[in-house]
Amino acid sequence: MKSLAIPLLLTLLFASLLPLNPVAGQEVVVAVDLSHGESDKYLDRIMGNITWVEWRVITEGFTPDTLSGVDILLIGQPNVAFSPAELDALTSWFNEGGKVVWVAADSDYGSGPGVQDIANSLLQALGSRLRIDLASVEDPVQNAGGRSYRVVADVDPDEPFKGILDEGITKPVLYHGPGILAYEKEDGSWESLANEAPDGIYRFWWELGYSKIFPNP
Repeated sequence: MKSLAIPLLLTLLFASLLPLNPVAGQEVVVAVDLSHGESDKYLDRIMGNITWVEWRVITEGFTPDTLSGVDILLIGQPNVAFSPAELDALTSWFNEGGKVVWVAADSDYGSGPGVQDIANSLLQALGSRLRIDLASVEDPVQNAGGRSYRVVADVDPDEPFKGILDEGITKPVLYHGPGILAYEKEDGSWESLANEAPDGIYRFWWELGYSKIFPNP
């Protein structure tokens, strides 16, 4: 574990975003990456429920062609590393502006450390200072089915997302084997996000006060 100051922010999701302003009447294009070992479990249900966007599935890696026209890119727990050429293509695409990247990593169980390294390499390439720590979060009190790794968390977004991302959410949400987010400073040290978030970083989900950090062997 990099730092004792890592916050108990319960999320597997990492978003690096610039303003997304689609032209009126223009459909938003959402691409899902399946070329780096990600699972497609429930993907058909998601696509079937969210019908107001254009869906694409990327199966041949990231190139200028596969990313062309994409507005939102979803990368869920990749376990095959991105090549330097892919990172270059992703960075060029992202820097066009008006793009959103959603990255899911993992805690440090099983193949989790490898997934964390891959996700962190992408975050670094895109210029984000968010990092996934080599640890896991467990809650012995607020959990599902008596399993401490099934952590319950509150949805409580920072401004300006309060009232938007938590609209209609009246109960806590469930995380299965969550990891931890931290902020890497310019000197390479890692900073907690629990008390304050640097400019451009917004916190959405929080544990309920009973969780503990576990660095696993």
